[in-house]
Amino acid sequence: MIVWLASYPRSGNTFFRALLAQCAGYETHTVYDNRDLPDLTHGLLGQPEHPASLQDLGASPDVHFVKTHEYPVDAAPAIYLVRDGRDAVVSYAHFSVAFSGRRNPAWRLATKLFPSALFRIALWWRIHMDRLNWGAHVRKWTGRPAPAKTVVIRYRDLIQDPIAQLQQAFAALDLPVKLGDRPIPTFEELHARWPAFFRRGQVGAHRDEMPKRMLAAFEAQNADELRRFGYL
Repeated sequence: MIVWLASYPRSGNTFFRALLAQCAGYETHTVYDNRDLPDLTHGLLGQPEHPASLQDLGASPDVHFVKTHEYPVDAAPAIYLVRDGRDAVVSYAHFSVAFSGRRNPAWRLATKLFPSALFRIALWWRIHMDRLNWGAHVRKWTGRPAPAKTVVIRYRDLIQDPIAQLQQAFAALDLPVKLGDRPIPTFEELHARWPAFFRRGQVGAHRDEMPKRMLAAFEAQNADELRRFGYL
């Protein structure tokens, strides 16, 4: 059985996977290839080194949590993590600059010489051109018709009381949870170990990073979803 851990990128998915691994003892999976981040995926997230196929995970009687940023493709139960879209796209733009061309020496040099320009280009792309639109992503995951069941967790609630959000999600999906005694990883610890991946993590970070014209464009595009979750 698959339980999707779904979110628009940079919305707390990795932190929730860390909670599952460190505090509840669950292995987690992903639809993406993160083999170049072994310390993060295997050490922190409890991701198996040789994962089974999605077909095998879906046919298994056991519960398997699988990370995805894609739009929904089936009616499997899901935990959907939603973050203020303005913060999410800002973080996603920074992530794109830091990771998209990290194996290319010319790109690494450009990120050192022109970080602000590359960030603005990436942010504009995420707002206007990306196939993943924040508002559409929120609508499609939170509006899945029955029998699909989706538990929604807001990012700001997750970082304020992660264990309570984990327990509520499990209860809503009728899943057993047995918390261990391992401490919850703090953002400061995560940032110290993986600073490019866990960059800032603050609620409202867009206020001093998002240019006014891009902010206005994003809010106009996504006003309904921003209001629905209390962000406007």
